[in-house]
Amino acid sequence: MKKFLSVALAISLIAVLAIFTACSSDDDNGGIADVRPAPSELSGTITIAWWGDSAYDYALIDRFMELYENVTVDVVSIPPTDFDDIINVMVTGGENIDVMYARNATVFGNLISRNQAENLVPFIQRDNIDLTPYGAGVQAFMMDGDGNIFGLPYRSDLFILFYNRDLFDAAGVPYPTNDMTWADFRALAYQMTSGTGPDRIHGALFPPFGFSFEAPGIQEGQGDFGTMELENFREGWQTILDMMFEDHSAEDWGVLRSINATADNFFEGNAAMMICGTWFMYNIIRNVSLEREPLNYGTVRVPVSSAMQAAGRHGTNASFTPVVMLSRSENKEAAWALVRFISSEEGGQILAQHSLMPGYHSPAVFRYMEAVPGFNPSVTQSILASTGFPVVSGMTPGAAELFTMLRQHTEMLFTGNATVDETFTNLGRERAEILARHE
Repeated sequence: MKKFLSVALAISLIAVLAIFTACSSDDDNGGIADVRPAPSELSGTITIAWWGDSAYDYALIDRFMELYENVTVDVVSIPPTDFDDIINVMVTGGENIDVMYARNATVFGNLISRNQAENLVPFIQRDNIDLTPYGAGVQAFMMDGDGNIFGLPYRSDLFILFYNRDLFDAAGVPYPTNDMTWADFRALAYQMTSGTGPDRIHGALFPPFGFSFEAPGIQEGQGDFGTMELENFREGWQTILDMMFEDHSAEDWGVLRSINATADNFFEGNAAMMICGTWFMYNIIRNVSLEREPLNYGTVRVPVSSAMQAAGRHGTNASFTPVVMLSRSENKEAAWALVRFISSEEGGQILAQHSLMPGYHSPAVFRYMEAVPGFNPSVTQSILASTGFPVVSGMTPGAAELFTMLRQHTEMLFTGNATVDETFTNLGRERAEILARHE
């Protein structure tokens, strides 16, 4: 069953929030069975909440209900733009939700801090779940310092460098490589920039949202934004600023925001390269299925700092989306079965068939992805050659505030409203204040 929440309902729900306080259920629901129940032993109705209305998510639910014939899954589908506010109201207000996707560190962090997310370790241990295929996703984003795990990866998107092969071929310039530094990237973007007015080709596109700018620093693998050395951002950020305001090989944030630019602007063929998440593959394949002009593209790893290159290291920023069981669920065995399935290899294969990067990585999952028309095998190579690190872990104290603060100062920097030095000073001061509040 689908349940859709309108904007009007969102407003009414938000109004109700004043009545409730952040709380969690302390009810003892009987723990878990000593032995994993067989699918035929589970029954009842459970509810999952997510954003949007995507075919791949319903494909997951349809397959789950084929396997668990006595379990019905209701879906609460929330408009993406309102998800964070509405899900906060629903969970805090005691709505009947058993499982949900935690869209970002803000949502996930709030669930954990309010004791609204179930610790999955007892289920994982009982069912002998191998966490290896999730890579860094569990330990870096979903596990706290005491070893508690509050979600399993539904999706894990690494940021890689997409490039337009046709533009490089027309310019007679060699394609980007896996061993580029930020300086190499800047030089290549400048070389690919040409023309004026409507015929202008920019060497790079940076869609005006935070993730495009977070690979520098995060890729160093020295902790998330709550603990890392802020100076790690300097080389990459200064490079991007120089590309925007000195070389003019990339449009600046303000111009792109004024035209509501997104990653889909890359399809217009007026930018040679773009740093974006692997989720962009879904957009590429969608265009193929709609019989639109296909994008002749390739991918490589994102550039790295000169220090990382010298040390032979590589990394990138990553976004992990957990599937979470809520602690107040009254049918935890069925809810856990759904969490387990969505984050399993079979669940990963379903997502891979839609060109989405699942949380579960295995050769079988990649084979499903590579069989999709329009998929370029270089994406798999770029993923396997990269190590992804989260910008902010849901376990970091004050994760929601840190995430918001980083985005605000990133926008100020790349709209020319703050210098790099001013940005580091302000980030350092405000980060210390946030962490102090959450000690």
